[in-house]
Amino acid sequence: MMQANSPSVAHCKSEPIDVGSRKQLFIDTALIARQEGIALAMNPPRKAEWVLLPETPIESQCVSCSRIVRMRDEWWMYYTAIPLGNFDYDPAKKDGSGYMICLATSGDGLTWKRKNVNLFTIQGSRDNNVVMPQTSGNILCDPNRSDGYPFWFLANMKETSVWKEADGLQFHSGLYLLKSKDGIHWIRHPGQALPFYMDSNNECFYDSRLRKYVAYLRSWVPGKNRSVSRLEFDDLLKLPWPHAPFDPQRKRLMINTLIDEIPVVMTAEPGDPPGMDLYTACVHPYAEADDVYLAFPSRYRHYDSYNSHGRDLRGQHENDGVLDVALAVSRDGVHWSRFPQAYVGLGLLGQRDDANLYMGTGMIRHGDEIWQYCATPNRRAYLRQEGGVGGIMRLAQRVDGFVSVDAGPEGGELVTPVLRFDGNRLRLNIDCGAMGEAWVEILDAAGAPLPGFTMAESVSVDRNGTAQEVWWQKGPDLAPLSGQPIRLRIKMRSAKLYAFQFVSLVP
Repeated sequence: MMQANSPSVAHCKSEPIDVGSRKQLFIDTALIARQEGIALAMNPPRKAEWVLLPETPIESQCVSCSRIVRMRDEWWMYYTAIPLGNFDYDPAKKDGSGYMICLATSGDGLTWKRKNVNLFTIQGSRDNNVVMPQTSGNILCDPNRSDGYPFWFLANMKETSVWKEADGLQFHSGLYLLKSKDGIHWIRHPGQALPFYMDSNNECFYDSRLRKYVAYLRSWVPGKNRSVSRLEFDDLLKLPWPHAPFDPQRKRLMINTLIDEIPVVMTAEPGDPPGMDLYTACVHPYAEADDVYLAFPSRYRHYDSYNSHGRDLRGQHENDGVLDVALAVSRDGVHWSRFPQAYVGLGLLGQRDDANLYMGTGMIRHGDEIWQYCATPNRRAYLRQEGGVGGIMRLAQRVDGFVSVDAGPEGGELVTPVLRFDGNRLRLNIDCGAMGEAWVEILDAAGAPLPGFTMAESVSVDRNGTAQEVWWQKGPDLAPLSGQPIRLRIKMRSAKLYAFQFVSLVP
């Protein structure tokens, strides 16, 4: 748990926060002006089932990072496959299989089938689901349909017979854009998006709140190694994207790795273990609330400097180690707070998820749950001797349940900053279990209880629900307070509070 620190008096007296009828999540202390006996807690998801295991020859090394896209009446999963013997790209073999983007589809998010597209001859056969060979990266679904294309792909490119050399295209040269009308047939867009080498699962999306494109990219911070940089821009096709000038005199891991030419927003922090860096970003603007950004970076603890004195193989291979998935939260996508605990932790030794975890981008809302998909490729050198041991698993999270404000059996309470809302009802996403309860009092801007909405008149909320209606002795109607500056005082015992929302209901 993390203690919910009280903000300054100045914050408590600021202008009302206009929450309207939008859902408000307790991912941080932004909605807490005063508190007693409560703490913020990160809540790991439930590991459900394996939905995709390595089965085909092109998946014999591993299956890895995925992207979930809604396509008409079904879900599409783009995932990376690597055959045995093709983990590292050999530039002398321009037609080597290397990394491949494959496609699987599902009607329910539970059962996934590989979609045979018959586009490319891989290992002597076109009977496969490869939609983009010899590249890696992430999908962008563009609501603006730039250049008339709804689907874009931010790609780490290699000079091959599929992606012809042009515009200086070569291995480790930078990031490029692919585009598609249907999500299956892809062509390369002319020009270079960025001149830096960024392997990893770089991502780009259109942020409807900012009305800008935002990219989260692999950077290398001296002394902290793998980090995450953030870039925003107005035009997807105005290439190259904006960045500080490249200085060839600066020491870099490789000839053109990104350092800080694009602002760094996530990196190793004090308290992280030695030899740890952030392998991926996996950022999501949360669809259920308009001011919540969630990131699920893979934390990579390196074995390079270990000497296990014969106990195991740690320290005997370069670029080797273990990875789990963390949770970082933000209100603007720029300033992030990362929880120290694992959001998705390793499984027991010998299980498919015992070494390396990478969260895929994209979420599925299913009833009161959010589904995510996590890859376990087990592809670091120490762990990839047999190959084909990983897979992609489904994770189930309570809707809005990533972080909560928790009170124990002794009880606790919080008071919000001044709010202004629209609606006539208040709902809580709260888990009180069997032993817990919660009560809500409404205060004026100065902190005085409003008649009819005092703590003494509050009817308790109990049990476990994602949209529990709040009542007082005279009923749930809040219409007389709509548009007025108010505060909420929420008192709890043995409860986890995730979110609140004012709504309009017809009596």
